[in-house]
Amino acid sequence: MIPIFIAMVTLAGRKWGHGVAGILAGFPIVAGPIIIFVTLDHGTTFGQQAALAAINGVLALIIFTITFCWVCSRFPLLLSILIASIAWLLGALIIQAISPGLILSALLSTATLTLAFFLLPKTGELSPRKAHFKDMPWRMAIGAILTLAITTLASQLGSIWSGTLAVFPVIGLVLASFIFLADGPHHVIEMYRGMLAGLYTFVTFFVVLASVWPASSIWEACLMAITISLIVQFTVQLLLKRFKPVTS
Repeated sequence: MIPIFIAMVTLAGRKWGHGVAGILAGFPIVAGPIIIFVTLDHGTTFGQQAALAAINGVLALIIFTITFCWVCSRFPLLLSILIASIAWLLGALIIQAISPGLILSALLSTATLTLAFFLLPKTGELSPRKAHFKDMPWRMAIGAILTLAITTLASQLGSIWSGTLAVFPVIGLVLASFIFLADGPHHVIEMYRGMLAGLYTFVTFFVVLASVWPASSIWEACLMAITISLIVQFTVQLLLKRFKPVTS
């Protein structure tokens, strides 16, 4: 499923721009199934805790995003990934130590997401995008390997690390790496700016799950979370069109 989604996001980015690909990458396509699978194995109480950890994990994901966008303009790709991953790990450890509750976590994640738009580097005028269809199998394969590794780790750890690892930016990192190699850092920033917008859907999805589990069944909660999160994303896109952040 994840390789197919990566292919779809890649094609969407080539047709409509990396910002659109970023929006799609912000959806809980990786984290959602991971949390649902561990909930099926361990029950809705465990799933509720993992969903809360995923919301808290968004803060670490934002730290990764901002760090990567700044360092990729100055350093090679692998070094940028290393620095951003260390920043993510430090952020995750700090957030786990603080461990805010659901309401505070939702407020912090939403506020940090909004602030993050203004913390990204300015991109200036973007160069034309380059299409490299030969890299599609590599994107899909790397995405599948990373997802399998994170899913395996998440299933072996407790609810907190299951939720935190589920938020590690698998799809965003795969997209950013190949965009960096093909089109350069400014296009990476454009993609991540779109992903920040998509993360409002992510936060909403897990806020709903954490709110209704274990009182509701797994699949009823998922249907409710999907519906509400899509409504939120539609609203976010309308607001962003009206109040578009300055990018240059």
